[in-house]
Amino acid sequence: MSYHLTLDHGFCIPLWRGGLDPLPPVVPIIFNDLEPPFPSVRRCLTWGSMLAEAIRSYPEKLRVAVLATGGLSHSIGEATMGEIDEPFDRECIGHFQKSDEHSLVDFLNERLPTIGNGAAEIRNWVAAHGAAGKRGSN
Repeated sequence: MSYHLTLDHGFCIPLWRGGLDPLPPVVPIIFNDLEPPFPSVRRCLTWGSMLAEAIRSYPEKLRVAVLATGGLSHSIGEATMGEIDEPFDRECIGHFQKSDEHSLVDFLNERLPTIGNGAAEIRNWVAAHGAAGKRGSN
């Protein structure tokens, strides 16, 4: 938690590109996807589910959007910088589309360590997927 948070490109550019004018109230939620120790994939999924429950239980009617940023397979500052693993990316997206949480978690636990340090950002997608629940599968 931070009372003096400076939001970076990963947060501000998607909001800017969304073209919302005026910008609605925003609650930034930031996962550590830069340096180990990372939250587990399962924990991110569970956190997203808890976020959805908190939104549902709010006593007033709300319209809420959950936006996850970050990339799939990529490296930052490594010898493999600039390379992507397109088969991994396609398989990963397929797991999100199936909405089989168990296979998604197993797939990411096995493959995340092998596809570049930038891929840790997928944890953001996992949390948003948990928040969307079954609605996020279409």
